[in-house]
Amino acid sequence: MLATQKASGYIRKTMTNTASSTRKNAFVKWFETYLDESNHQDVSWELTDREGVAHWIGSDVVIEAIKGAPKHEQKGIKNMIVKIDFVAGNVNDYFRHLAGALINA
Repeated sequence: MLATQKASGYIRKTMTNTASSTRKNAFVKWFETYLDESNHQDVSWELTDREGVAHWIGSDVVIEAIKGAPKHEQKGIKNMIVKIDFVAGNVNDYFRHLAGALINA
């Protein structure tokens, strides 16, 4: 769900790798339960990378990247989501922040 050819190859490769290598570890189970219980709504954002290229990226892309992230990153992501949830914040704002990192990777 990207608007540019430049990033779509990287994101597509990343999503293919993460989808095939994601195993149902404790984090993935927790994360999927959190998304279900919080009635998470998929959203999309138009973001601009460092080179000025606009990208459309959805929260579904970010979610798949999170599931395939290294364990130390998953731990930090879980800690942040718990903090956001504690103050009744919007986790999509955090996902948008992570989407910015994905398009600039």
